[in-house]
Amino acid sequence: MMKINQLEGVRLSGQLSLPGDEKIALCQLFLAALAQGTSYIKQAPSTPNIEQAVVSLRTMGVPVEWTESGLEVIGRPYGELNPVDNQLAFALDSPLLPFFLGILSFQNFQTKLEFAKESIADISKLEQKALQKRGAEIEKQLKKMSCKIKEKKEAIYLGGNHKMKAIACKEEHYRPDFKTTMLLAGLYAKGKMTVLETWKSPDHLERALLWFGVPLESFGKFQNKIVLQNEEKLLKGKSVVIPADFSQAAPFLLLAAMLPGNEICLQQVNINPSRAGFLQILQRMGADIQIKNAGWNGYEPVADLLVSSSKLHGVEVAAEELLSCVAEIPLLLVAAALAQGETTLR
Repeated sequence: MMKINQLEGVRLSGQLSLPGDEKIALCQLFLAALAQGTSYIKQAPSTPNIEQAVVSLRTMGVPVEWTESGLEVIGRPYGELNPVDNQLAFALDSPLLPFFLGILSFQNFQTKLEFAKESIADISKLEQKALQKRGAEIEKQLKKMSCKIKEKKEAIYLGGNHKMKAIACKEEHYRPDFKTTMLLAGLYAKGKMTVLETWKSPDHLERALLWFGVPLESFGKFQNKIVLQNEEKLLKGKSVVIPADFSQAAPFLLLAAMLPGNEICLQQVNINPSRAGFLQILQRMGADIQIKNAGWNGYEPVADLLVSSSKLHGVEVAAEELLSCVAEIPLLLVAAALAQGETTLR
């Protein structure tokens, strides 16, 4: 809900509450579906991806309902998901696909994941080739874990072997989808699952796994090693409040900072360091952004961001910093264009 008062032309003041972060909500939703007991995911955004995930999980026997405060999920622990009568259909580049590949890999039934034909037509040949290459690497690693998986034209068939074995695997490029699938596939695998990231991606899933009681360790600031060993094979239902999406907060941070006479408070925004690098860069550029009422929602750091008009100056931004603000690079370029002095992106 937006509450902004427009004063003297473009001067803005007031408070702004933004929708919950979809990426965090998806991590919480899929783990809640596998957990023992009931989970409450408050302030989950009702986006098309969330809605599709809810419908698909229901077809697998997971009771998921929308309430006034968000989602209520009654988990179906290890071995209790129902086989899907028909295929599950997704866009070729759907953010849901890595989650379903992960949780369906260790089921004792086979599932068909079909790619919507219209989504293939909408993607360039170059993008299709890149997605197919990424999919082939995930398929290769899942096979090493003894997952039964095969790809046919416009579809993937997987599952049918619940006795998975843990492996050590390495992601060579910046591909968060690889980590998502491998960590979820390793949830019930025998042994110690290790995922190596050449470049660290946002760690929302790692934080959610810890929140649901899964033993996990993570090492490294830019290059990352994640070790998971879930010997008890049990996730425990939780209640969590989804923080505001930093990507939706970022344009307001820049707008309020660069126009004179502004002061606006963005309420309970996710400030996860692996995701909110744009915040730190803006502060280094001289943006007057104060962090208020800091706290935690399900191991995710949150805070109110009070931003006032500022004079921005150029800075040097290292390549490693850009990893935590990939979605905000266009805004960073705008900030650099408006700032006094030179800004260098390494």
